[in-house]
Amino acid sequence: MKKQGLLSLTGIALLALIVLMTLHEWDYAAPPPPATRADTPTLVLEQMQATRHTEAGTIQYHLDAANLTWFEASDRSTLDAPSVEMFGNKGRWLIKAKQGEMRQSEKIIDLQGQVLAEREGESPLRLTTEHLIYDVDRERLQIPVAATVMHQGGRTDAGELDADLKNGILTMRNGVETRYAPAQ
Repeated sequence: MKKQGLLSLTGIALLALIVLMTLHEWDYAAPPPPATRADTPTLVLEQMQATRHTEAGTIQYHLDAANLTWFEASDRSTLDAPSVEMFGNKGRWLIKAKQGEMRQSEKIIDLQGQVLAEREGESPLRLTTEHLIYDVDRERLQIPVAATVMHQGGRTDAGELDADLKNGILTMRNGVETRYAPAQ
């Protein structure tokens, strides 16, 4: 009886050892985990037009671009020759640039290269710069580089600019110089 129990115990131990050795070998034989998906274009649109509305149903902005390329992995889009028409509380802005990028998760439109922004309304403005960021949710324009603003009666140069579109407030920093020409 003791021999049979010892034999069973030895058989179980041997079987457990074989199973452990097999599992250990499978770890090395298993394929490596898949690599992170490359951030390659998923969708390319030519002559793209899009309009975003507020919850109340009014137009928040209208976007045209020669090309839009969407990258699914990073949830961003690049834009060629974008034109953005924005509708703020204090007037309508039309902004054009050479290129741009939209980051959907942040709701940011980042425009670069010969950016021209024009505001219609009571006090029209014409703004030129090389880089402009539009924060859709906060309804803000941010210009982290030098900008020139042409306005009624003159011109203003600024190192940085921030525009609150909800309240119609422009804030300029880092070397602001304004020149006025008296009205005749």
